Amino acid sequence: MLYLAYCPVENTTPSAAAHTLLARLYSRAYGEAMPPLLYEPGGKPGFSGGRFCSMTHTKRSAFCALSDQPVGIDAEERNRAVQPGLARRLYAPAERGKQTSEEMLRYWTLKEAYLKYTGEGLRRDLRELTFLFADGTPKLLGSELHFQQMEIFGCILAICTPEPYFAPANHILAL
Repeated sequence: MLYLAYCPVENTTPSAAAHTLLARLYSRAYGEAMPPLLYEPGGKPGFSGGRFCSMTHTKRSAFCALSDQPVGIDAEERNRAVQPGLARRLYAPAERGKQTSEEMLRYWTLKEAYLKYTGEGLRRDLRELTFLFADGTPKLLGSELHFQQMEIFGCILAICTPEPYFAPANHILAL
């Protein structure tokens, strides 16, 4: 089962909002207080006992995912200004030509969701990851992982999971 939650960032830092949101979601999903987060060597958070999580935030929104399988999520504010130079760090050769800020943010969130899933973080060269869109569905070249992308609460949200998962925007808990 995959649980997704959202909250606005108010009266706290975005990172603190994401951690508080995760604790609320954990309690709601499992009926118990969240245990301490464990961190893998690359910094990926998770729990013992086969429970996985991923968190992301923007200046105004926090999102988290909780699952019994590995998961990675990333969000960016849809109207965020993007420096044109980002394209040089972002696009694989097959992706070049997608230059609008929104297109760059779509690729960025997919790649970062994948890197959060693997635990690599932004240490990996993003140009090594090539996303193709078959029938509008993002696919990572050379990977069997599944990706979903949606617009919600003014953000572009990307989700990476090992099994197909479709989360309609109205299934994200606002906590």
